[in-house]
Amino acid sequence: MSDVPTSSGDGGTGAAGPPPYPSSGGAPPPYPQSPPPGYPPPGYPPGGYQPPGYPPPGGYGYPGYGTTPAAGAYAGFGVRLGGWLIDLVILFVFNRIIDFPLDAAKLARVHFHYTTTAHGVTTRHLGNFSVVTELVNLVVVLLYGAILCGSARGQTLGMRAVGVRAVDAAAGGPIGAARGLGRAAFEILLAAVFFLPWVLDMLLPLWDQRHQTLHDKVSRTVVIRTSGGPPT
Repeated sequence: MSDVPTSSGDGGTGAAGPPPYPSSGGAPPPYPQSPPPGYPPPGYPPGGYQPPGYPPPGGYGYPGYGTTPAAGAYAGFGVRLGGWLIDLVILFVFNRIIDFPLDAAKLARVHFHYTTTAHGVTTRHLGNFSVVTELVNLVVVLLYGAILCGSARGQTLGMRAVGVRAVDAAAGGPIGAARGLGRAAFEILLAAVFFLPWVLDMLLPLWDQRHQTLHDKVSRTVVIRTSGGPPT
């Protein structure tokens, strides 16, 4: 019977040893230069790398649009008054155009009498107005403020002309049509029923820290500038 040969490197024990490394000289393979997919290198920040200053404080976008409004972004009394006067002229002209056919139709017309005295002479006058016309004018003013201030732009035509917009006081985003309607309705209520509070409402931005009116505070909105420069 012939002897069974044994493999080299078994120490003479006859047991089979581990297979040699495939590289020359039997040295272990080098560690791969790049880590396996999905394995971050040591010291890699959780959530991925972000350069210094990214993202900027408050996020991106217009001042106050989708971010908390900065203190210097609030529109001052002068520019707000200018936008309001432009809107007043636009609404006056538009409503007068609407009034012509409504008055011609004489719908729900109310007649009333009043007297005046001048130089000892008393004159009796006849006046009238259309309930339908007044209601339509009111609806136009409400929808004007609700749709335009509640839009993504947050601007009426007058506000756009002077470079301001209405945004949410906390988050800085659009206020939506419902809050735009409430904002416009509260302003009209002050003007129609409580005249002196409406005057206060209009003058409040002169001393309010964020230049808010009463209808801004009730609707939780602020009016901000859409461009740089000091508030006016």
